[in-house]
Amino acid sequence: MATKSKFKSRLKWLPNAITISRMVLAIAAFAAAMRGVWVFAFWLIVIALLTDFFDGLAAIKLDAKSVFGEKLDPLADSSIVLFGLLSLGFTGNISWFLVLIVLGGGLLIGRSPDKLFHIKVDLSWRTAISVVCIFLAWIGIVWFYAALAFGWSWTYVSLTILVLSILALLKRHRIKAWIGR
Repeated sequence: MATKSKFKSRLKWLPNAITISRMVLAIAAFAAAMRGVWVFAFWLIVIALLTDFFDGLAAIKLDAKSVFGEKLDPLADSSIVLFGLLSLGFTGNISWFLVLIVLGGGLLIGRSPDKLFHIKVDLSWRTAISVVCIFLAWIGIVWFYAALAFGWSWTYVSLTILVLSILALLKRHRIKAWIGR
């Protein structure tokens, strides 16, 4: 039992390393997209998105939750959106107007309304809205990358529904917390 505890304590760095890898993968996908290597960029984004599941799982299994990790995770999530949108904008695959609308909307949602407008607001809805928006941005970016890498297919829609359903089952504890049960 003591060796298991010792093993866990030696790996407490792993969840944050996985989270940081998401940012590194987002930057690498951006670089690949800028070179027009869309197949490689697509797979880098997919792997980056998978790290979102595995960093949380590792934190729970290793009992390695930290304030630093909680602050790092949304930055890593946002890095996929930022670099994905920038790559699509720079390569001319989406308009800069759309890039600015999505990034500006993300900043507004992520920013506290009481600091923006100097009013008291119940912020319990922000987490759910932020999660939905980031998932929608991720889906759009993955679909664009997939279409540029392999051509468009309506199969992407059914695959997305399947993946999101599986993730919802795996993360139902989070979903229950978001809806207040």
